[in-house]
Amino acid sequence: MPATGKLKRRYREGSAGIDGYLDDYAFLIQGLLDLYEASFNVQLLSQAMHLQKAQDRLFWDVKAGGYFTTSGQDRSILMRTRNAYDSVEPSANSVAAMTLLHLWQLTDQQGYKDKADKTLATFATQPGNSP
Repeated sequence: MPATGKLKRRYREGSAGIDGYLDDYAFLIQGLLDLYEASFNVQLLSQAMHLQKAQDRLFWDVKAGGYFTTSGQDRSILMRTRNAYDSVEPSANSVAAMTLLHLWQLTDQQGYKDKADKTLATFATQPGNSP
């Protein structure tokens, strides 16, 4: 993670470009939590919590709940979307909800559970609307 505190999406020829999307954060947080449970290395849990704060700051939809796919800072992206459709890979919102619940279980910080509940509630009607 560069000095900006943001993940980058690609690295090529010595240049890290393109800010990370929600899935970059959500899947990395999940990986860090899995590694923490395998090693009990507290630094991994700390990194996951730090990335969770960044994910919340960059992608959280304050009005409706859930996470946007992008941060909204890239002017070339015209519309911010929130995707919760699981296909071959789980959606970033699904992974984010699960990692929030995981963080809540590990830290007992109620804010993680509240955000997970809001994320799940936000997308709860989608399965019934598109069976």
